[in-house]
Amino acid sequence: MEGRIHVDPSDYVDLAQERLPKTLFQELNNPITFESKSEAVCAILMERHIGWQCKLGETYQVPLAFNKRADFLIQDKVLFEFHPISLHREFISSEAKHVFTKHMRKLPDWLASEFKEAIQMELYCQYRAKRALIMKATPGLEDAELIVATDPRYVHKKVISRFSDNPPSLSQFTNEWNDTFKRLKK
Repeated sequence: MEGRIHVDPSDYVDLAQERLPKTLFQELNNPITFESKSEAVCAILMERHIGWQCKLGETYQVPLAFNKRADFLIQDKVLFEFHPISLHREFISSEAKHVFTKHMRKLPDWLASEFKEAIQMELYCQYRAKRALIMKATPGLEDAELIVATDPRYVHKKVISRFSDNPPSLSQFTNEWNDTFKRLKK
């Protein structure tokens, strides 16, 4: 797991030289804490490309039912979750993780890849279904749309290309993602 990241004014000034908007800060220049660098990158690039504004509790870390939160609210009824599927992070049991890894190493590469893809798809579907149930139980968001992206490619496809008036190419976006990710401090 990437760990929590604080985006503070001194970090953001360096990024601002690249003409990023400064709305990642609440009143009085307080930093916003992101759960991961990837989540911070999503916020920065959505501000740049779709005009989204980061407002804690309103458009970022949006309160949901059951004391849960959604990563982002893009429009009135469009929630966006960035949730990479990492098999090793998803295991609760360290013993199960060890057995899985041990046996995956014994498989031919093509078969291990197929198993990994199938398990990742199942975990994605489980995560999406759980989040959709929570969203539907949230007053005012019962009929909202849920977007779940697992990597920068899907952020580009499901969010940037859809909501931007002038989206960058996938290649340009991937480069921006990687550059922004590298510049953020832990």
